[in-house]
Amino acid sequence: MRLLSPGQVAEVTGLPYTKALVLIKNLAYTRIDHNYYVSETKLREFLQQDCIVELRTTKEDENL
Repeated sequence: MRLLSPGQVAEVTGLPYTKALVLIKNLAYTRIDHNYYVSETKLREFLQQDCIVELRTTKEDENL
């Protein structure tokens, strides 16, 4: 299993870093110290689901 950082998720999805971090925080993530990671498998499952998903960022999220 490979863990992806917000920067790597941003690369894979094309999202900005802060939005990739919000995405990770809405999945089953692993936190080590102040760093967040998501498994590549969980990210793939999330991106390939058939239902509509809406995540919203807040001003607080934008200040990360």
